[in-house]
Amino acid sequence: MKPKKRNITTKMKVVGNITERTFHMELEKEENKREIKTMIENESNKQMATLIKKLQRHQVDPIGLGLYVRAYHYNKWKAINKPWTDIFAKSSIRFTLHVEIKNIGVVK
Repeated sequence: MKPKKRNITTKMKVVGNITERTFHMELEKEENKREIKTMIENESNKQMATLIKKLQRHQVDPIGLGLYVRAYHYNKWKAINKPWTDIFAKSSIRFTLHVEIKNIGVVK
């Protein structure tokens, strides 16, 4: 019998400031601020997907998804009859990053 593939979806929120830029864009304009926010989210999501695939290939979980499942979904954790590294390596893992730009420019 083929093992069931697990789906893991994680949402993360990142709040930050833009204090310096090496490009010309008026970030004070709301549409430009939204555009840069979307660009940061898209690039971060791509990099996170690449990182997750690498971690799965090496069967390591340094970000603690296994600890999270054990702590918050214990019944599902208890039902797993395999080492977590095997489950982690074969799971479909999706991160969704939400970026909030708090301030633009130097902040005191």
